[in-house]
Parts: sequence; C-alpha cells; structure tokens
Amino acid sequence: MTVPGILIDTIRGAERILVTSHIVPDGDAIGSVLGLGLTLMGMGKKVFMAVDGGVPRNMTFLPGSSYISPDAEEIPDGLDLALILDVGSYERIGEIARPAKSAGARINVDHHMTNSGFTEISWIDTSAPATGSMVADLIKALGSGFSAASATAIFCAVSTDTGSFRYSNTDSDCFKLAAELIDAGADLHSVSMNVYESRPYSAIKGLGAVLSGIELRAGGKVAVMEISRALMDEYGLSEGDVEGFISYGRSIEGVEVCVAFKELEDGLIKVGFRSKSVVDVSSVAAGFGGGGHKRASGCTLAGGLAKVRLQVTEAVEAAVSEAYAHGRRDRDR
Repeated sequence: MTVPGILIDTIRGAERILVTSHIVPDGDAIGSVLGLGLTLMGMGKKVFMAVDGGVPRNMTFLPGSSYISPDAEEIPDGLDLALILDVGSYERIGEIARPAKSAGARINVDHHMTNSGFTEISWIDTSAPATGSMVADLIKALGSGFSAASATAIFCAVSTDTGSFRYSNTDSDCFKLAAELIDAGADLHSVSMNVYESRPYSAIKGLGAVLSGIELRAGGKVAVMEISRALMDEYGLSEGDVEGFISYGRSIEGVEVCVAFKELEDGLIKVGFRSKSVVDVSSVAAGFGGGGHKRASGCTLAGGLAKVRLQVTEAVEAAVSEAYAHGRRDRDR
C-alpha cells in the first residue's frame, strides 16, 4: 500500500502527538495504537497513547500497553497532531475526542467501508485486511524499522482482524507481513496464548449459557445470540470477556449470518453482525445507523432488548433471503 505523502510530512513535522482508536477496542485498535505509538517514541516524539476504556484484559501482555491511558483527562489539549486509527467518526473514540479535536492537525487511518471522512487528512483503504497492516506500511514509510515490541503489536492487530488468518480478507500480503514481523521479533506464541487461549473460567461458563440460548432462523441460515445484562452480571463478564462470542454462532454448520445482541449498562443494545460468504452485513448495519465491513459490522440501538432483537432479526432474515434469491457470492470482506 502506498502511504500518502502528506501523512509522512505531517507526522515528521509534529513533536507532541496523540495516538488513539475506538471505544471497546479490539486487537486491531490496540495493536495499531501501540505499534505506531512505540515507533513514534523511538523517533524522539512526545507521544500520548489513549483509548477510552483502556486496554482489554487479554491484551495487557503487549509490550508497552501500560503507556495507553484510559482517561481523556490525562491527555493535554493543543497537541501538534492526533492520529486516529481504525475508526470512522469522532463519536467512536468517546471522551478522547476532546483532546483529538483540539490538536493542531488530525489524521485518520482506517480500513472500514463506512468511514465518514471526519478528519482533514485521511488515509482510508477498504481493501486492507486490518488497520494494523496499514500502520505497518506507515512505519516503513517513516523510515523506521520494527522493534520486537512494535512487531508484536502489529502482529496482534493483523492476526485478530483476520481471525487468526482465517477470514476472507486474508491474502498473501498478510502472510508476507506476518513473516516480516516474526523476523523482527514479534512474539507469535505470546499473542496466540494471551488472545486466544487465556479466557477466564467465568467467561467460559458465560459462553456456555449464551450458546445454550442460540436460536436458528431462516431455515438455519441465521443464528441469533443474546447477551443480557443479567447474564453478564451473573457470570461477572466484562465487555472484553464476551468479545468473540459471536464467532461461535457463525461457525454453526449451515449458518450464513450470526447476529448478537448485547445489553449495555446504559440500557442501549449493541448489535454485532458476522457473515460467512454471501450476505453483506455492512448494509444491514447501515440501515440501523451502524457500519463496518461486509463480513463484520455492528450498530448500537435504543428501545429495549426484545424490541431491538425483533426489528434487527427481521432485517437480517430479509437480507439473507434477498442474497440467496440473487445467488450472490461476493467473497470480499
């Protein structure tokens, strides 16, 4: 991927830099922030890394994760530059939007189809498998190599957003980058063990409860999953603990789309969509004010769990019916 020259010039000309990403961060968000933030620190920049809500428990193993602040109050206003990664709007970075908006310049690097183009300078590549892969190209364009720490962070970003190199967005360039990162010292074993093999016992028990309540609809092509606030409280589950539950629904034989409804503390309902190869779930999410990728999208709605579940499930079933009626086989994520 060719990095726009204005990004390189703007970053090189800035001294005090904020690096941030979206609320409820995933591996691509945290890995991208760390990979770029650590690189900029190595270039002698004064770097502030922040993500509203902080680093998920299963990613605190990443070298340098303690640099990421969960609190916008710790970030000064008036920085030279804000680098906003893996997100398509100010709303999605929560309280960190305040110091980001006050920066002298703002750059957005993202790979989501539904990006709103909210910064003056942006680099959006919807063909990229992960924002982490774009950050890797940016690091190289800045003339910096990968340290073992930044390589591990970027490896985590790409691995998680490609489903451990299993999703349809995985191409040969992903494996070439993975090899380059491992050669630079990326700790593959540490990423694999902490991200994929270290769930708390309570999370496994909670997963069992969620899976036992899965409903199949549309002739078995749609799986509906519900994660109520009561269930999360019963098993002591955090937002990070339930991240990835939706993939189990999609993995059911014959299922094309899994839709998961998660009840948030403020009463809103976070809806996740995952599809295998036929349905573009980003269009379904967009119909409810959300967005994302063709195979992985989401939205957040008000109205109560039962009402939202009914409305969204009907829309998903309609999308599945239409897609199969037209015989679509678009395999681009």
